[in-house]
Amino acid sequence: MQIQTVRLTIYDLQPATTGSAGLDLATAADLSIKEQRIYIVGTAIFGPLPDGMSGLIIGRSSATTQGIIVYPGVIDSDYQGEIKN
Repeated sequence: MQIQTVRLTIYDLQPATTGSAGLDLATAADLSIKEQRIYIVGTAIFGPLPDGMSGLIIGRSSATTQGIIVYPGVIDSDYQGEIKN
């Protein structure tokens, strides 16, 4: 059996609602946070972004209320790798 991997890009993301301020990134795999330390989490979404556009990764208030701190990160338009934070 051959497993086919899918390479998603920013164009595969959609806003959750018409009033959404941005696009939601999700983790690429289930993750159990067992201790207070920094985790780098992959999204399975790859750059580049459209020309002249950059991205900003920020946490949502709902994550903060659960004790999850998302450190801000900037995504350059020409970044080719997997978007992680």
